[in-house]
Amino acid sequence: MARGISTASRQTTASASRHAAIYTRISDDKEGLALGVQRQREDCLAKAEALGLAVVADFEDNDTSASTRSRKRRPGYEDMLSRARGGEFSTIIAYSNSRITRRPRELEDLITLFERHGTVIRTVVSGDDNLATADGRMVARIKAAVDAAEAERVGERVERSARQRVESGRWHGGVPPFGYRKEDKQLHVDEAESKLVLEAVTRVLDQDDTLYGIVRDWSARGVTTRRGSAWRRSVLHKVLTNPALAGINSAGVENCWEAIIDKQTHERLTDRLAPDSSRRTNPLGVKSSKHVLGGGIVVCGACEKPLYPVARKGVPTKLVCRAFVNGDHPNHPRGEATGLSTGRVSIDAEALEAHLYAESVKHLDDLPFWDAVKRKRETDDIDAKALRDTRETRKGERDRAARAFIAGIMSERDAQAEVSRLDAEIASLTQRIDARHGGPLAVDVWAHRRDVLAAWEHWTVGERRLFFRDLISRVVIGPWPEGIPTTTLPKKSETAEAFRARRDGIASDAMKARVIIDWRKD
Repeated sequence: MARGISTASRQTTASASRHAAIYTRISDDKEGLALGVQRQREDCLAKAEALGLAVVADFEDNDTSASTRSRKRRPGYEDMLSRARGGEFSTIIAYSNSRITRRPRELEDLITLFERHGTVIRTVVSGDDNLATADGRMVARIKAAVDAAEAERVGERVERSARQRVESGRWHGGVPPFGYRKEDKQLHVDEAESKLVLEAVTRVLDQDDTLYGIVRDWSARGVTTRRGSAWRRSVLHKVLTNPALAGINSAGVENCWEAIIDKQTHERLTDRLAPDSSRRTNPLGVKSSKHVLGGGIVVCGACEKPLYPVARKGVPTKLVCRAFVNGDHPNHPRGEATGLSTGRVSIDAEALEAHLYAESVKHLDDLPFWDAVKRKRETDDIDAKALRDTRETRKGERDRAARAFIAGIMSERDAQAEVSRLDAEIASLTQRIDARHGGPLAVDVWAHRRDVLAAWEHWTVGERRLFFRDLISRVVIGPWPEGIPTTTLPKKSETAEAFRARRDGIASDAMKARVIIDWRKD
């Protein structure tokens, strides 16, 4: 039995049939004043008044494209469709068809909306398509296809214009890279941001610091991104590897704008920050690079493989020979009962750092050691002189090969082959010469800077790690020495001060017995 429609329902339906919603949209509002949508709204209100409709809802998507290339959501449009399906209004008024959509797929949604809910589309300038007839739907679809094509042609022109700007070395537009500001459609170095970039570059390349260490330090100092957010490692990585810092645009064109760092520095930076599959992270997510003694400088005395930091909240960090990373080794036999490898060494990271610091300071006063290093360098300088003479000879041969090609004595193919061979030999000789020289001696850098060394607790992780790497080649950690107790308890009638002194003395003896330092000799 069919149910009749109540009087209230008929009144509600009749009321909704006279209700209309206005939809306004503009693709690009550079000034952000929404003047375009305001003009559309005024015309749509006049249209509603002429049709005798009451406007009960107003939906807006300002600075939002409706083309097939746009990926931005249109919350106003989505809300309008939802409320139309709910029966709040039966007419949608827009300035033109293209303001509602430029996507043929979305037009099909509007046709379905009409067929299921009776929602009619009215426009100010595009006419009113009768979606109840096949011809009306055909005309609407043709208009949608034309609107889509127009938007796509505009997109192609904009894309080609941007590509032309890039290829000619100009800034392609958009948000300027960090370190720069946009002025008169050109990029100019931003003083405050470029200082942060240079600080990060120096810390990564010269202080062996990590992105994590820099981000953590900046957070402690209250340094934020351009948007006022806290820095993240991934964001800083993207900033530092951007070729724009070297004045290079996305097409590889150089000298497009003032560079913050030179091309060679940027290449070194990208090499340093490139992903390395050999880097390991322990299960707790603690990377060795976050710690002063991480990164392989400390090794196990049994298997001579690196110790890895293990950090747990509220527990001192330890350096541990991890079985899952270092694998099996004859010196780490598996227990018969448990099946787990044995003999894995571990040591308190903070205590080891304090010990290495004290030993390093004493080592700087070992004058006979440094005299021997300097004498070895003098010998290396003699060998380096012979290498330099050979390199100058090869450079002369290279110049002669180039002149022979210009004079027609040598073919282009032969000249290119000879120059390439000599270039490779010159590069190899240069590398050997640089290796002979090395950097400045650690004693010359640190020995007379006692005031700097005294502020050790204020140094960053990267600065401490660099100091140790200047002096130390490797630190070998042995097992806990026999005869020294692993646990120290206070004795009866022993004062707290006496107990601490005895405990610290035992720990110091164990540290000296366990730790072997291989000092750098170059």
